[in-house]
Order: sequence, then structure tokens, then C-alpha cells
Amino acid sequence: MFVGIRLDPATAGLMVSVADRLLAKDFRGRYIGPDDLHATVAFLGDVPEPKIDDLVDILVRQAAIVRPFGVRFDRLGGFPNKREPRVVWLGSTRINSDFQRLGTALRQEYADAGFTFPDALRLHVTLCRPQPRGRVPKIAFAPIETIVKTISLMESTQAEPRYRTIHEATLGG
Repeated sequence: MFVGIRLDPATAGLMVSVADRLLAKDFRGRYIGPDDLHATVAFLGDVPEPKIDDLVDILVRQAAIVRPFGVRFDRLGGFPNKREPRVVWLGSTRINSDFQRLGTALRQEYADAGFTFPDALRLHVTLCRPQPRGRVPKIAFAPIETIVKTISLMESTQAEPRYRTIHEATLGG
């Protein structure tokens, strides 16, 4: 289970076009479909059913105090690096203070509820998991901008789309 920012269809489509440019450079891997593209804010792991209502309450409370905000994706990168990445992502060259504020507040409240977050909070959307691993090719693309209006508690599924929204909270109440 995780908290993520779902992308609107137009933004997802622009990100798929960046993924298509990677494929055109013969960069192979497991590409994420447009309905599953998202920015992870907090990975929670396996959550017992009785705790889900508490997680939703935290999500709704934190979403209510943040206004919708803009994000810009203008950088192609990889984790742990671009030479042999496990994950290729679109992110931002600039720190987004609104995203950081929301993510930090959510993670703090979830940490108070017993969750841990070993990875740094970083605005990114996974495009693919390379197979085999290889250097991320250089491609040109126009920056992708969107407005974040909602945040969601989500879970992985075995079906397509791969991620299911448990609860979506609107920013600003």
C-alpha cells in the first residue's frame, strides 16, 4: 500500500510519449501503462485491514490543509543511477516546496502511526524497469507540467491497471 499522486490522462499521455522515445532508442524494459503512472509520496507496505481507516483519516486531514499545486517534470533519471538503473523515472530539476511540504507532513503522521520511510522523498514518476539494465539514453522532451489536485491511498493488484485507488482526497478540502 502507498500514498501517491495519480496523473490526469493528458499528463500521463505526455509521459507515455517520453517512454515511447526511450523505446525508439531500443531501450527495453517493463514500461508502466498510462493508467498506472503516479508519483509515490509514501510507501507503506503491507497494511492490516483494521488500520486502513486510520490511514485514510490522515490522508484526508493532510490533504485538506494543502492547496492544489503545480509540478514540473523536466528530467529523466534512474535509480540508483543512469548507468545501470533498476528504475527509469521522470522527475524535476527543481525541488517542489509544495510537494515536499505535503509529503513531509504525511510521512510524519504515518511515522507517528508506526510506519518507516528509508527512502528520501523525491518527486518522480517511474516510466520503466529496464531489462536488461543499461545506460539511460539521452532523449529530448518538452517539460511536462500539471496541477496536483488530489492525493490517493493506493494498493497494488494482480490485474490491470496494476494499482487500485482505495481513497482519493481532494487538496484544499
